[in-house]
Amino acid sequence: MAINSYTPVNNQNNFRGSRKDNLDIAQDLALRGAQNQSFAFRVHSENMANAETTSDKPGGDPYQRKIVDFKVSTDRATGMDMPEINKITKDKTPFRIVLDPSHPAADANGVVKLSNVESLAEMTGAMVAQENHQTLLRGYKMAVSMKNNELELMK
Repeated sequence: MAINSYTPVNNQNNFRGSRKDNLDIAQDLALRGAQNQSFAFRVHSENMANAETTSDKPGGDPYQRKIVDFKVSTDRATGMDMPEINKITKDKTPFRIVLDPSHPAADANGVVKLSNVESLAEMTGAMVAQENHQTLLRGYKMAVSMKNNELELMK
């Protein structure tokens, strides 16, 4: 049985107002990127959790690796290119196959299909997504700090 642990992030117009300065745009861009990286991390985690999953029925297909596809779209309010999740697709890589007639998921010939998830690749992808997420949050915090300093100077 596959584990599904995520819901796509809705990146539609989460802006605080209609007029935005550069620091507001930087905050929005960093937050949106961080949300997307968090989502990618969850997909990598789901893939790792299901790496050894087999079918629930004899001869059936096991868990199939999921891939997050990102795209860039132009925000109407700012004219800036913003990252967003385009879609989630299933990896077309063939399943791994082992001969084990005693396995409950074995077909009539004793062949068991194993997931097409490569744990090392998923761990690497998860680590990259986590590092990107942290970097984007640092950028967001820096923009907030600069905005606060700007407001302090205006007093």
